[in-house]
Amino acid sequence: MPIFLYSFRKYLFGSFLLISILSFSQNTEKKRVKDTLSNTLANDLKVKALGDSLQNAIINYESEKFLTYFSNEEFIERLKKLNTDADYEDNFVKGLLSGVLKGFNAFPNRIISELKADGYYDFVNYRYDEYEQTYFILFRLYSQSGLNYHDYRIRKNPDTGDFEFTDIYIYLTGEDFSQTLGRIITFTMNSSNSKGKTLKGFQDFMQLEKAIKANQVGNPQRGYYIMEKIKGDISKDKFFLILKSMMAANLGDEEYLKSLEELFAIHGDDPTIFLNKIDYYLLKGMNYEAVECVEKLKKITEDDFLNYSKANIAYMDENYQVALDNYKYIVDNYEGFFDAQSSYLAILTVLNRNDEAIDYLNTLVEEYDKEDLIEYLEELDENNENVFEDFIKTEAYKTWKTAE
Repeated sequence: MPIFLYSFRKYLFGSFLLISILSFSQNTEKKRVKDTLSNTLANDLKVKALGDSLQNAIINYESEKFLTYFSNEEFIERLKKLNTDADYEDNFVKGLLSGVLKGFNAFPNRIISELKADGYYDFVNYRYDEYEQTYFILFRLYSQSGLNYHDYRIRKNPDTGDFEFTDIYIYLTGEDFSQTLGRIITFTMNSSNSKGKTLKGFQDFMQLEKAIKANQVGNPQRGYYIMEKIKGDISKDKFFLILKSMMAANLGDEEYLKSLEELFAIHGDDPTIFLNKIDYYLLKGMNYEAVECVEKLKKITEDDFLNYSKANIAYMDENYQVALDNYKYIVDNYEGFFDAQSSYLAILTVLNRNDEAIDYLNTLVEEYDKEDLIEYLEELDENNENVFEDFIKTEAYKTWKTAE
């Protein structure tokens, strides 16, 4: 069917997949690095300006401009404070840090590639965190691959006075980027002995690298099956299991559900994985529980765009009036978002409110080419179905179609 029914299957993009090494989880909460920035109106305005600048850089495809707002030095300092046991004078560690930064520098290009494929990257809001003593800027990535949020940690450059970001909390992984990369360093240092002989953990690590590379070149099936064979400690890592589930999502519902159940069996009490639970509940037909997770996410992010997700779940649940109301909210508040516009139109036709559907088509003609709309309404989707099948047979539609 042509209506886009939203799935929360996530795309762990960019810098994570460009870096071909991961590692074990460790509890870094006690080592959290605090920034100090006062909560003032003047700082509010500067933080908002930074958010606007980041969004403009992405919209204008200016990856180098985007990176001028990133503090390489502070990011490395955060890594060092989270990993005090590593020898940062060691040439190998220096090379590893250099590779980390190269991977991160590809981050904006991956976002831009999503935008070029009709995705969106939007500055949602900002907030001040009293515990962290600094500001955060929240961005939403929405694409055909799914939904994710990025929470940028902000600081004031002590030399220039400019506001910049030093780290990003990735909602899908449930941790700061520095924490994920910090485990790379810890694992690498612990995986080889002083004579350079390879340990079993490092062998698993190298297999994971092969899996990631397979996924990068468009072969998630091979990547998934390589990960299936890894049985060491790394196979229990949250990040490992999330990455594995994303590969499984490309193989079918059965494999995807299996991978999610494996994740929850080990990390079911982790509050940061409720994003993954949304997919699980949808696959199990537990739509009420899925909506509860969406509501939790909406409360955390304060992002009204999640009404679109609620609408899609209501549609799958055949709760058409709730779906219609939520689609209408998105249509009214997110101009030019065709996924919501087409879904709103589809629900009108499902409810046989054909006169309203014609009126809405007349408004869409002001925004889109009529011939393109006709083609969209009459074509079959990838499942050889068409949600507008009955509607396009009505006299009302035929009259609209032929009208000048």
